[in-house]
Amino acid sequence: MASDWLLNFDSAPFCNGSLHVGHARNYVLGDVRARWLRLRGERCRYVTAFDAFGQANAGPPTTTDQGIRAAAASVRANTDRIQQQFIQLGLSHSSNPPSSSDPGYYRWTQWLFLELWSAGLVHWECAPVLYCPTCDSALASLQSENGRCWRCAGAVARRRERQCYIRTSAYHNELVRGIDALRGWSARSRKLLDTAMADGRTAISKSGDGAASDWMVSRNHGWGTPVPAVDCPSCGIAPVRSSDLPVLHVVHGGSGSSYCDRCGRRARLVDRTLDCFFDDAWCFYAGARQWTPGDVNPFVLWRDDPPREVHFHAGYDTYAYLPLYRFVGRFLWQRGYTPRPEPIDFYHGHDVVTAAGHKISKRYGNGPDMDALLGLYGADTLRLSVLAGINPSRPLDWSDRQLTLAQRFFRMAQKLAAVDDGQFDVGSDTSAALVSIDRFIESYRMAAALDRLYTASRDCLRQPLRSVQPGHVQALLSRWLVFCPQLAAATRRSSSRTPVRLLTRQTA
Repeated sequence: MASDWLLNFDSAPFCNGSLHVGHARNYVLGDVRARWLRLRGERCRYVTAFDAFGQANAGPPTTTDQGIRAAAASVRANTDRIQQQFIQLGLSHSSNPPSSSDPGYYRWTQWLFLELWSAGLVHWECAPVLYCPTCDSALASLQSENGRCWRCAGAVARRRERQCYIRTSAYHNELVRGIDALRGWSARSRKLLDTAMADGRTAISKSGDGAASDWMVSRNHGWGTPVPAVDCPSCGIAPVRSSDLPVLHVVHGGSGSSYCDRCGRRARLVDRTLDCFFDDAWCFYAGARQWTPGDVNPFVLWRDDPPREVHFHAGYDTYAYLPLYRFVGRFLWQRGYTPRPEPIDFYHGHDVVTAAGHKISKRYGNGPDMDALLGLYGADTLRLSVLAGINPSRPLDWSDRQLTLAQRFFRMAQKLAAVDDGQFDVGSDTSAALVSIDRFIESYRMAAALDRLYTASRDCLRQPLRSVQPGHVQALLSRWLVFCPQLAAATRRSSSRTPVRLLTRQTA
């Protein structure tokens, strides 16, 4: 029997501070897609997660006990803050996002690592790695910009270390061959992926395996998923027993030791954590229906009840993640956990939001304060401000003009919401205006959709109500609610009338 649900997944936010308007562009696009799918009658499960492990957290270097505990406290506070901002933005998530630092989540990160190891795709070796002396940590190549650490801006060096690698090189050629078959991806995103794989940027470190690079997944900072491996006196570096998962982090009561899967001896865990990229690499499967962090295997749930499609929302700067998602997806397909080798069916990506000549980021501190914007303008105006004027495929230069344009659009939506034509047969409207609006939304051209929606609403309001096609006002209003859902408060009618379908949070 064909699956009756779709998964709509937003790229997980890194929990090292507040969201900014660059994030808002991503998450509003994801929410618009979820609401649009539901308006079409799809059972859409809409989720994200919290990327809670990693290097760039406030506090001392995370190789020290003080730094690890400071990072854990910072992550808890930032997770709470981001969750509140998600709610304020009106995101219609189907469930609360899980955190990668929850033992019930990283248990399955460790399970995936052991599955890869049992398939011969994990190896350990001593090789040159990027290293930040200030942070006392190995770095991903993407965590170094112009020879400086992305966290502290200190100079980066190289040194030889024993690290763990995933043999992604074994899949490189078939992943490259599969790019042309990604028909639900935009042409630009396919080209970006092809370029990324061709120039080797998918790998964290070169490991000497030939033309294709392997993925260095271990880190020597302490705030991360413990690598489920022991340094066994008898067997050397060996996997732990899967029955002993999760191997707990010290902040969760971990002892620093576990049992060797080869000889059964208790031994010290290797002094490494997994990179946060690896925590994120299986994010879609954490979106399985009925799954919450704990003892139930999400991959089994996915195998037994897979979605018909997976829609993914992230910026073009996720080029480093996309090949890793595809690698994990193909591996799980070969293991029988998913019905098809590609994990993502729909991905268009979006360009960055800029200000003062730079991409808006926490590092530059060049974005407007999200909480202040929400307080001053409200969620609907902020949502419209990151969508109007420029389609997602182009960079958005943030300015007061975006807020002015958004306010003009929102006033038009409010005027339409004040009109009651007494008709609720939304699906009967097949006017040319509605057809073009829907086509623009479907193709991820949100600014074009809003322009057409504004014009159609203005033209509708200029006519006497009696001359408007029955249901046309409500049909237009249902599209406005995709973009600005808090407008719903102005559209409430008596309980005897049919509600607009996409307003409620839905669990698929």
